[in-house]
Parts: sequence; C-alpha cells; structure tokens
Amino acid sequence: MRKNARFNFDWLLGLYRDMLGSIWSWAGEIRSTEKNIPVSPNIIAAKLGVIAMQPDK
Repeated sequence: MRKNARFNFDWLLGLYRDMLGSIWSWAGEIRSTEKNIPVSPNIIAAKLGVIAMQPDK
C-alpha cells in the first residue's frame, strides 16, 4: 500500500534538515540574511508554501 507524506512547509524543512543537517548546521532553517541568490529571505517561506501546495504531477 502506498503511504502519502504530509507534503507541507514543516515537512519540507524537516526533510532538508534530515538530508543535510549533518553537513550544514543551518539546514532546515529559513535564512534571514541576504545571499548571492535571487530570492530575498523575506519571501522564502511564501515560495516554499506555494511549492508545498502544488498537486503531484
């Protein structure tokens, strides 16, 4: 039987923390400072929320 994951914002952060937490201490946390990437830290949560709400393809 197929088990469905709770694919939501907290699940995404937990997945990232589980996958990369042993490499980066900040894995699974939303950054609060500007970096050299095109996403401002104040809209990361909103963008992840949109991704989490998209249906499976």
